[in-house]
Amino acid sequence: MLRSLVGSEMCIRDSSSVVNMLTQTVVLAGQLASQYNLPPEHPVELLMAHMCHKLRIPIQQIKEPSRPPVCDEVTEDLEASTCDGIDPSDEAPSPSPSACPQAWWPAVEHTCHRWVPEYDEPLVSADDKSDDKLRVVRTGRGHRSFRVVFRRDDVIRPPLGSDQESEGDLGNSARLGELQFESRFESGNLALSTLSWVEPGRLYEYEMKVSNDTNTAGHTQWFYFRVSNADPNAVYQFSITNFKKKDSLFQQGLKPVLYSDKLAATKQIGWHRAGWSICYKSTERSPGSTLSFQIKFAGGGNHYLAYGVPYRTVDLEQDLDRICSRHPSIVSRSILAHTFCGQEVPLLEISDGASETDGRRKKAILISSRVHAGETNASWVMLGMLQQLVSEKSAPLRAAYKLYIIPMLNPSGVALGNYRCSIMGLDLNRQWRSPSQSITPEVYALKNLVVSLNTTLNLFLDLHGHSRALNTFCYGCPGSDLTLERVYPYLLSQLDDRFSLPQCTYSASAGKEGTARVAVWKESGQQASSLTIEASLGGGQGVHYNSAALQSIGRSAAKAISEWSRLGEDAE
Repeated sequence: MLRSLVGSEMCIRDSSSVVNMLTQTVVLAGQLASQYNLPPEHPVELLMAHMCHKLRIPIQQIKEPSRPPVCDEVTEDLEASTCDGIDPSDEAPSPSPSACPQAWWPAVEHTCHRWVPEYDEPLVSADDKSDDKLRVVRTGRGHRSFRVVFRRDDVIRPPLGSDQESEGDLGNSARLGELQFESRFESGNLALSTLSWVEPGRLYEYEMKVSNDTNTAGHTQWFYFRVSNADPNAVYQFSITNFKKKDSLFQQGLKPVLYSDKLAATKQIGWHRAGWSICYKSTERSPGSTLSFQIKFAGGGNHYLAYGVPYRTVDLEQDLDRICSRHPSIVSRSILAHTFCGQEVPLLEISDGASETDGRRKKAILISSRVHAGETNASWVMLGMLQQLVSEKSAPLRAAYKLYIIPMLNPSGVALGNYRCSIMGLDLNRQWRSPSQSITPEVYALKNLVVSLNTTLNLFLDLHGHSRALNTFCYGCPGSDLTLERVYPYLLSQLDDRFSLPQCTYSASAGKEGTARVAVWKESGQQASSLTIEASLGGGQGVHYNSAALQSIGRSAAKAISEWSRLGEDAE
């Protein structure tokens, strides 16, 4: 009921009875949040903060039930809001600590998180029929089951790692082979799992759903969850039934990634591609598409499945700490902004220390990544870029330019396990036309940085992951074929054969005016080269991109910046 009201309250007209109903719903949400000490990203907690803003109810009144909330009227913003995220034109007061506590679900420690396979992992060819031999089908020895074994949003179910955690609730069974699920950890995403077919010791089938992005009714693509109690002799079939996109790289050979605690402990093997009989198609039973695949697990313990190799806020902190401590004279770290719930958005400045060259203010290069939370490959590319930019080979670039780096623009979405949006349910790469200081503080601060750089900004790169195209390529803005913006992709194609120059396009259509690429280009008076680098979430040239390949692409992208900067100096 609470979730349905999130959508229904958006369409309200001036009705006091409806306002009273919504007010009581918010009170109920506050009581549930207090009683169960829910984390801030829990739907009940988010519903409370969201509706308090819309109804203009102080959050403190909800947290203190003895002071009943009062709402005299429905404001015009309530009528004008959309059902997909909070209206970014609204100006909400800064969230109080009680509305946005800092206690996020903890990150899982993967001891071999950065391990990389020694061999290329091939994309599955459409002509490859080897999966047919591996596929296990139902026999008469099994039986149907419609038992829900995991529901992430069940408020009675305590969070991972709490004293109240129980593996027996929601019908989870201790019988070997019947899996136990969990996704309540940083970047985790699995909403529901139902055991649909049981053939003990041979085949278990599960129908599953991933969570919508927070405060939205969709953007379902990223998944990252844990299973345990697996039978090593059995085959498991997973069907995730609520993907929103009609097409996917799973149709072009992409496999999910698997991490096994047992393999990590005994063989030092980390994330690797796994599964067979992978099928992605539209279904009549439910809107959207279904991804199904079969897989086996190597014995007991915990096993993790994900859309791609995760890169979480904890991974970013480890990398930034290492880079900043090793290069204190080159790299300085500050805070660009705080998210709606108070998370820091880090800003790195990389330079040789001098603020001027030949008496003039240094020219600037701006690089941003991870505006879309589920595009984890963008973070691995960014890591490779950082490694190259602080190296001795980039000293001439640092002498001529000051580089501003935002390695993770959407940390709240990353922590919550969203695919695309921020905690407020907004695609931050569509908010550049008029960003809100309170609702989209990340974009607001970054746009202000662009304005402050003014004419010194020469190059802007925005790192993304593409979910439906293979290879690595660029999107650019309109201009002559001889502009430096067109030169950068060419240089990158010469440095890295994984970069596909024919896939690059250059446009600034009306639908893209809210994107960083177009907004920065226009803010600079169409003088700065402004590009999006898209690295496939699958791979290219017949193989998957692993984290090492993505870092290598990032190093190539940084080398191309150095080459590009020298050409720019020659042009002057």
